[in-house]
Amino acid sequence: MSHSTTHPLLRWSAWMLLCALVIFASETLGMAQFNVGSTSTMDSDSVWKSAPVFTNLDDALAAKAAGVPVLRLDLSRKKLRVVPAELAQFTELKALNLDRTKIDALPTDLRALQHLEHFSANGNRITDFPEVILTWKALRFLSLGDNLIDSIPLNIDVLNQLQTLNLWSNLIAFFPASLGDLPRLSSLDLTINDMTAEEQYQLKTWMSTSTELFLSAPCRCEFDD
Repeated sequence: MSHSTTHPLLRWSAWMLLCALVIFASETLGMAQFNVGSTSTMDSDSVWKSAPVFTNLDDALAAKAAGVPVLRLDLSRKKLRVVPAELAQFTELKALNLDRTKIDALPTDLRALQHLEHFSANGNRITDFPEVILTWKALRFLSLGDNLIDSIPLNIDVLNQLQTLNLWSNLIAFFPASLGDLPRLSSLDLTINDMTAEEQYQLKTWMSTSTELFLSAPCRCEFDD
């Protein structure tokens, strides 16, 4: 008698426990999905900054073909001279480093990199500010130091997520007021550029007090190409 009553009770208890676990899991998942939009920038960064860094284009292409997300690509010091067309395939890319690759321009095909947040191309031969960069609306870090860039585009403020802008050691002699309209900019490095004291003063009046501004001693200088 004891055996016949205990068995269904155990099954009923197990069923109730399972229901409780399902309800709890559903509520937890719903809360997690609800909180996705409020995830901090630091938490968001930690996801892709802990992803593997691919330093070889062939390896990155092989990973992509195997279904592995390529979030970080470092091709610095590869002496590419021309940006590989294959880079446009990495639409999920978050960080791209092209430092010291001897490139002189960026192809318009790179507009496909709509998730790019971190881009660096220091120490190259870029003469014009690459227009394609203005299409990367998620960009938060941009470094184009030690190039041959002579101006900053008037609509630089379309990069409304930009936090760090490095344009040190260029040939820039035109500084648009729209630099002061970058709402999230916290650091602007314009050291070793062609600026008079009056231009530096004007720039400071445009910039928010929350933006750390790096400038060299003012001059109207001749720079070597």
